[in-house]
Amino acid sequence: MTDEAIARQIGVGYRTVQRRTATLMSDLGASTRFLAAVQAAFRRLSSRPAGGGGPSPLDWRR
Repeated sequence: MTDEAIARQIGVGYRTVQRRTATLMSDLGASTRFLAAVQAAFRRLSSRPAGGGGPSPLDWRR
């Protein structure tokens, strides 16, 4: 999905998507979006308390 499509889908600006993507990739130590998604999924699964729930740690609208 392109940055423009992501921006339209979640209702934020194009530059916001670029900036937040770069920040997430850096925070996750990922060199590609694919690796960032894998790291994010792994971290969410490994840190989720039994029963789940709560807001997504990847919420772009904060």
